[in-house]
Amino acid sequence: MPTPAGRARLARHPDAGGGFAGVHAAACTEYGWPYHGTLLGARFTRHPAYRPGRALVADPGHPATRTSWRIWTADSPGRPGRREAAGPIYSPRPSSDVSAVNGLLHPSE
Repeated sequence: MPTPAGRARLARHPDAGGGFAGVHAAACTEYGWPYHGTLLGARFTRHPAYRPGRALVADPGHPATRTSWRIWTADSPGRPGRREAAGPIYSPRPSSDVSAVNGLLHPSE
């Protein structure tokens, strides 16, 4: 994705204390850039079968979820991350088809 200069610019913001939000496919990009994997906290090792489902807002106080619905019907529901410091802002609904078929986490490193 980014050039070496773009990577340096992208890294400066979170390194200076700014936020970063990686959406779904962020965990399956930039495998050759170790910083990106560290920033994400986990990587997909494979992607499980696709199923639509519903996700619950796990952190209603987060700026990204403050104005969203408490249950979100999604084409690809959010997954809890492995990076405990960040924590999930959306989690698959336990009764969701996605949770039943794929479990709550994508396979990750």
